[in-house]
Amino acid sequence: MTKEAVVEEGRRERRRREIRDRVEAAALELFTAQDYELTTMDQIAERADIARRTLFNHFPRKRDILEVWARRRHEQLTATFAQERFQHLPTREQLAAYFTILADVNASEPALARIIATGRLIEMSTLEEPYPVFEAFRLSIGRGQGTGEITGSASAELAAEVLSSCYYASLQQWLIAGDPDADSLHESLRAKLDLVLDGLAEH
Repeated sequence: MTKEAVVEEGRRERRRREIRDRVEAAALELFTAQDYELTTMDQIAERADIARRTLFNHFPRKRDILEVWARRRHEQLTATFAQERFQHLPTREQLAAYFTILADVNASEPALARIIATGRLIEMSTLEEPYPVFEAFRLSIGRGQGTGEITGSASAELAAEVLSSCYYASLQQWLIAGDPDADSLHESLRAKLDLVLDGLAEH
């Protein structure tokens, strides 16, 4: 590839990122102001000051914008969970730390949390994976089984699915209550975590 071609490719990529950033910012403003369901692609294109065709070239469907945010948040959380400081904690402490992080992340950006959660509920019939299961939960349960903290008869995959469902249910209840304070979300998550882990504990 020639130097000129490399420069041109870099310019196109920067332009692509700029457009996507504008679209995401415009969508966030509109979703926050008038809700996800009421916002149209035409409104997003107008707010982002781009042609409708350009918008559809980057995001063919409204839910594609939603999925970018959801995937980005999930990847950020997964990277945080993988940090060394969590890896040697006992299972209950480790999972409690994960739930604390989840509560804090949502409390720091409640508007975005609401958009992702409510938007995914609206799109549930078309989303291939409405609520992803956190792999860190499965790994933590598996380690707990190895140390004898968790009963070996339980399925780590099923336990991770239950914990992930507890998280999403608690988040939905917190958003419905309209409480931006992380404390209530912390309490709900910890209560459900204790309930599940007490049932999984090795007796």
